[in-house]
Amino acid sequence: MEGWSFTVDGQTRSTWQCTNVDLFQTEGYLMMRSSTSFRSLGEDFYAYLCVRLKQLTAMSYRFYVEAPPQAKTANERFLINTNSNYSTKAEMCYPSFGAVGSEYGVLIKTGSEGSVSITCPWTSLGRYDYTHATSDGVETCLATGDTWNMCADKKKMSFDLVSCSTKVAYGRNNFRLVFEIKLLFERRGRVTHNMIVCIKNQF
Repeated sequence: MEGWSFTVDGQTRSTWQCTNVDLFQTEGYLMMRSSTSFRSLGEDFYAYLCVRLKQLTAMSYRFYVEAPPQAKTANERFLINTNSNYSTKAEMCYPSFGAVGSEYGVLIKTGSEGSVSITCPWTSLGRYDYTHATSDGVETCLATGDTWNMCADKKKMSFDLVSCSTKVAYGRNNFRLVFEIKLLFERRGRVTHNMIVCIKNQF
């Protein structure tokens, strides 16, 4: 596989080889090792990826990386070891230290981006005004009419950059919903729904 690059001590690695696909059909696990080692602290190390996938559509998957964050890789999740022969789930996967909850990623087959978008939940549909605040407290988009539109296209979230030129959410003005997660909780005997959505750049 090409991609999923990381850099350690000025050495960038971005090619991977599969070490185990035996559990992909039954448990959704894909396990890989960096094709080449990198040098650090006087030793040769390899990076391992343990990815647990769940199929969303015929062309898309949601995934979690079951490995702890590594300070050497800017807190990206990899297993780092001098051993070049790891191949089992027990050796490569650490669910107790892996990503959970909202720390997921989405894989979409190249060329199929448009086909995997779904209709936004009805609870989200509408036209909204919003304000944008940076981490240091600078606020923009304070006037009314800074439209956040989820009505014109119910599969798309659009921001009007004419009303406010500040770009939000990854610097694009159009996004499509690729899947939703439903969280169920009890409140006074009734089950209610809290929608958490994952949005993808306009294709």
